[in-house]
Amino acid sequence: MKVIRARDIVDEPSLVAPHPYINFLRFLKRKNPRYGLLRLLQEAPTLWDALTVAKQRLFERDRILNRLTRRPIARRLRRQRRLLRRNRRLPRNGHAQVRRPIYKRRPTARSRRRKKVRNGS
Repeated sequence: MKVIRARDIVDEPSLVAPHPYINFLRFLKRKNPRYGLLRLLQEAPTLWDALTVAKQRLFERDRILNRLTRRPIARRLRRQRRLLRRNRRLPRNGHAQVRRPIYKRRPTARSRRRKKVRNGS
């Protein structure tokens, strides 16, 4: 299984379960949509036991809900900073250099070779 990051676990607030293992099952199903219920229930216990205690705690209800409240504010600030950086780097007021075409007219397309017609001899 790939590395589990806290940002991947964030879920709908109404769907967050009080038990961490149920949240882990929902996370696993979202990451492996092809798994049916039977396969999910077969593989989940071994994957859960392989996780460290710190990784298991990422699936606790309080931690998930805390991440949900922090996420939109951080995302909005990150987007504003990114847009400011982009606007400073790429001004759109006509100061940017215009690319000119290399050719006066388009290059001619390559002509296809005609197949040689064989006589039926």
